[in-house]
Amino acid sequence: MIKNRLIVFIVIPFLLSCSPNADKSFKQLKQLEGEWVSTGGTVVYFKWQKTEDRIKGISFSLQKGDTLFFNRFIIEPKQDTLFLETIPIGIRSQSKQYHLTEGCCSKYVFEAHEDTYPYKITLLLENDTLWKYKQENIRGHKTIAFDLKKIIP
Repeated sequence: MIKNRLIVFIVIPFLLSCSPNADKSFKQLKQLEGEWVSTGGTVVYFKWQKTEDRIKGISFSLQKGDTLFFNRFIIEPKQDTLFLETIPIGIRSQSKQYHLTEGCCSKYVFEAHEDTYPYKITLLLENDTLWKYKQENIRGHKTIAFDLKKIIP
């Protein structure tokens, strides 16, 4: 009986602390500000700039002078949650909005409202000079991931 109560007092506060908090997550994600480059594989660049009420980002990849992809991002709190919007540049591009479903221990998971690809985008902040970007489908497959290091603060 005492073990059960002890588990309840330990587990419940831990679970509550991992529920996404838009303001806290937004403040922590501000450490993305700066310019980043992927390590290994295809070279991908990210640049993030914070303003008072949002974080704007771009990502692109160059291969022998050709742009493989170019995306814009906006992270902003709205109505007690945090949203990540992706805005691809190009013909027939449509922006997609993702809401924060997990914000704990430097791991931020954003999921789409519809079953689209990517359905889930994960940002894992390892420290102030390293982070990981991962996108995947609704089943956790078709993963694209990059390890990034800061090149300009």
